[in-house]
Amino acid sequence: MDGEKGCSLKTERRRGVKIEIVVPGEVGRILKEGAKRVSETIDVFKPEVVVVLLRSGALAVEVLEGYRQEGLDHRVDVNIGRELVKHIYGEDEEEPRLYLTSGGSGPLADWQIADGEQYVTRLEESFEAGNQAIKLIIDKLRGGRETKGDQSTRIMIIDDCVNQGATLKLVAPFFARKVWGDDIRLSLQYLSEDGDWLTKIVESSFPIDNLARQMTRREKEIEVYKELIKIFLLDLAKGVSKKEGQLMEINEDNLGGIGASIARQRGENYGLSLKNPADILLSTYGIEELIGLHQRMRFGLGRIGIS
Repeated sequence: MDGEKGCSLKTERRRGVKIEIVVPGEVGRILKEGAKRVSETIDVFKPEVVVVLLRSGALAVEVLEGYRQEGLDHRVDVNIGRELVKHIYGEDEEEPRLYLTSGGSGPLADWQIADGEQYVTRLEESFEAGNQAIKLIIDKLRGGRETKGDQSTRIMIIDDCVNQGATLKLVAPFFARKVWGDDIRLSLQYLSEDGDWLTKIVESSFPIDNLARQMTRREKEIEVYKELIKIFLLDLAKGVSKKEGQLMEINEDNLGGIGASIARQRGENYGLSLKNPADILLSTYGIEELIGLHQRMRFGLGRIGIS
């Protein structure tokens, strides 16, 4: 793969048009540089547990594992962060203010988050299964012994990027106080300086405008359908979709329903009755191509790290 000219990965024709995943050169360069930076930090920090944030974080980590040419030891993937707010707070409750309230320099500066403590507390019950899984890893690593002083557990948390910083800055205190206590050392890492890296890959790989125009003849609806198609393709690329705060793997049985759900939600936002984006994509590419998109994306990202 050529990081400057862009890269592509063609798939075997099965039914309909074959999908060609195209990674813009600048996106590939940024991801490769991020993988190098995080890999060097791993070698120095030597984490005993690597926490990868779902969903985009897990996809971006493919570049890191490709760069290192090995999987990450003691890796735990978790679903936690800003996107869960509406699912753990009732309709009549005031949602927490999850935004930065003081300045700093750099994407991981020592900023503060309004209502972060409240949100972390509410997460504890919803993430109990994750707590137990990570505690089992710690017990296995240390033979069940408690650690003190310079034997503190070293934990690295990795996301794909830093937008406002809320997710990483919420995850850190959550793990520190609710899972391991104070006896830990944390390293917060991200792979891309561009928060739209995956969207740019999708936009380069699919004729979004053409697909949208096949779904509507109304010019004022074109942009709405382009957004709808991109949201659905991003779910396919990540391999999972969200439902009531939980992740579910996309398969042949639920693909159409996921598309319909996205269309309904976006339609409510715009006051429109929108068509299911799964229909146009299925008729264009076929079920095998769409279901296989996630694995091909993983493979292509891994090759960026190797190249």
